[in-house]
Amino acid sequence: MRHVPFILCLAVLVGAAVVSATAGQPANIAPGRIESLTVEQAEQIVTKESPARGIYLNKITELPAAAAAVLARHAGSLINLSALERLSPEAAAALAPHNGDLQFPKLTELPVDVARGLAGHKGQITLPSVTNLTPEVAAALAPHTGMLVLGCVELPAEVAKELAVHIGPIHLPALTSLSSLPLARKFGRQGQNKPDGLEFVRLESLKSLSKEMAEALGPPTAKKNHWLVIGIETLPEDVADALARTWGIVAFTRLSNLTAEAATALGKYRMGQIILPEVKAMPVAVAAALAKVNTHILALNGLEEVPPEVERAMASKSAPWQLWSLKKIATPEFAAALLQRSNPHQELDTVTTLSDEAAAVFAKSDTWNRHGFFSGLTSLTSVPLAEKLASVENVRGLRFPKLTTVSDNVARALARQKGKLDLSGLTSLSTGAAAALAGHEGELGLGRIKELSDDAAAALAKATGSIALGSLATVSSAGLAALRANPKISLPATLK
Repeated sequence: MRHVPFILCLAVLVGAAVVSATAGQPANIAPGRIESLTVEQAEQIVTKESPARGIYLNKITELPAAAAAVLARHAGSLINLSALERLSPEAAAALAPHNGDLQFPKLTELPVDVARGLAGHKGQITLPSVTNLTPEVAAALAPHTGMLVLGCVELPAEVAKELAVHIGPIHLPALTSLSSLPLARKFGRQGQNKPDGLEFVRLESLKSLSKEMAEALGPPTAKKNHWLVIGIETLPEDVADALARTWGIVAFTRLSNLTAEAATALGKYRMGQIILPEVKAMPVAVAAALAKVNTHILALNGLEEVPPEVERAMASKSAPWQLWSLKKIATPEFAAALLQRSNPHQELDTVTTLSDEAAAVFAKSDTWNRHGFFSGLTSLTSVPLAEKLASVENVRGLRFPKLTTVSDNVARALARQKGKLDLSGLTSLSTGAAAALAGHEGELGLGRIKELSDDAAAALAKATGSIALGSLATVSSAGLAALRANPKISLPATLK
């Protein structure tokens, strides 16, 4: 019984600690779990949270000004108040000295005095749920020197006019229409004073654009580093002309149909890149017009397949096509046109179907094989291309995981490759193909072969390199004995 007092004291201490922790909120609670922020907790966050990370306060719905002033001292890249629905003018002014970004995802209302408090901030302010502004609020935000992100879908003329004098850049990702010349000019000029001259303007929800707005939107200086991301769904010829004349790079993120006239207008001026991710098909006339554009990269990365006549139109001039979703190459003209480019041939690993005529063009060239090795092919019938692929030095080896069958001659050509050869898509193997592949000197993957004839097994058993047959389930006793006699052949442990 002499230990009872000690136990009682310990229980009292533990109980007191529990009461202390549950009476309010634990002092060391994670920032994302805090529901009501005290100055003490803010001090702890500023002290303990690494500057390499931002501060994420996901449950706070109100922010005391004193706690905000403490948070503003944190050296991290951002403060995210994702649940905050109201912000006082005092808290806004207290947050303003923070050197990173301020994010208010749920803040829907922005009174003038709150806007005035935030305007002293030098970093980005993100207010995606603020969809309506008065001219007075827009004017109050004008001194802000950082990026301003708002959720406005439409802007009255007076509000747009006030936003146009905002000192820092503006991003309006939800804006669907643009009818303000001052605001269009603002977009075209933001970024002009940056040391690298890079200007990046995003109007990704904009549905249409007039010639007048397109001209006003154009940057006033040399366009090499000017990048416009725009969501317009139609591209009139005069708008295409205005944009190509003034922007170095234009990404038309929602444009799926392009006229020959607009394509011709885009080709009248030297550009860095034209990006058309939603163009999935095009007439011959459009393809022929795009083939003439004067740009470093012409990216149609949503285009998977076109008819042979469109391929030939695309090949009629030396356009720098970038087609990273391409599934089929049918004509030798198109193959030759793709080989003329200086940009990487990444699409060669997405191509599933390649005609023998097109394959012959690639087999004679040495300019493409640093960037793609046709690993997406579902059929390979060209012996010359197989020989070319086998002759290229490739540290990754050759991979054809989608090939389900291979001829004896193609197998013989591929077997000359010196590194790793992945034919894990093959589901059957002839005796001739097995004999050819047995001569491969590197690693050979045949992971989907489930059945081998006696002759095929006997041929593979003579392999000089290692072979993985991880799915083999059916083979005769004689065939299995021959395979097991070669220590370089890996077989399933369950195979009997």
